[in-house]
Amino acid sequence: MNDTLQIIKSRRSTRVFLPEQIEQAELEAILEAGIYAPSAVNQQPWYFTVVQNKDLLDRMNLSFKELAKKSEHPHVKKCRK
Repeated sequence: MNDTLQIIKSRRSTRVFLPEQIEQAELEAILEAGIYAPSAVNQQPWYFTVVQNKDLLDRMNLSFKELAKKSEHPHVKKCRK
């Protein structure tokens, strides 16, 4: 089977993460993959923000959850159900 098709079929969405930070080399590889990802008409409008501070991540997570509760956007409302 085509490698790309196999990768697409085996992908998953991660919603639970380990508490350990990844190695710098792994982070750089992930960012490089994002930079080389395809974009519409090759615009490459990428902007990446890496947050590794656990306290900040926890505060951001709480803020995003509170915003989602207040959102009237139909897609967000559907996710709350």
